[in-house]
Amino acid sequence: MERLTKFICTLLLTGWSLVSFAAVEESRDLFFRSGKYFVVVGVLVILFIALFAYLYRLDRKVSELEKESNEE
Repeated sequence: MERLTKFICTLLLTGWSLVSFAAVEESRDLFFRSGKYFVVVGVLVILFIALFAYLYRLDRKVSELEKESNEE
């Protein structure tokens, strides 16, 4: 499970960095001028925090279930 989590995180972060470097200069200026850049960054930060919190809770629940099954 831990290996899969690391692999998925690596893929997500690699894809995220590729997408962020592929931005065109004009679109970057448009986001900065209109003030939408910070909105996009804020939404992405909130989504990633929520995703990692969900995965952390899920991992704890699975670990708890594994512990219970091993005790029996």
